[in-house]
Amino acid sequence: MGSLNKIMLIGNLGRNSELRYSQSGMPTASFPIAVNKVYKNEKGDKVEKTTWVNVVMFGKQAETLNEHLTKGKLIYVEGELNIDKYTDKEGVERYSTKVIGRVIQFLGEPKDKKDVSGEPAPEDTESQEPAVEPPQGHGEDIPF
Repeated sequence: MGSLNKIMLIGNLGRNSELRYSQSGMPTASFPIAVNKVYKNEKGDKVEKTTWVNVVMFGKQAETLNEHLTKGKLIYVEGELNIDKYTDKEGVERYSTKVIGRVIQFLGEPKDKKDVSGEPAPEDTESQEPAVEPPQGHGEDIPF
């Protein structure tokens, strides 16, 4: 039996996407998203925990979506988990965790039209988001 590396997240963009190009010319867009979990602690108090996830996209999709991936937007990301091991300048082994985004879907306005920093989000001047079609064989299992 084979293995599966698939992750699905819904969260708000923590900042605008950054577009860069590798030495070979490959477009790379990167951005963090805030994924929130709400639960009650042992005292019955409501607690909200935010987990920050770094997302990276490559190729034409990175170029196409980069200008639309702006701080505060609510998005669905489907991709694969990637953990890199490296040694820092002091010789300490470290790990870097990120999601390689394959499918991005815009879900609407940020909660209460505020971005994840709590500041009011700027009014959206775009009248229509880009249509992002999932690759063939994907998308049917999106849980909404």
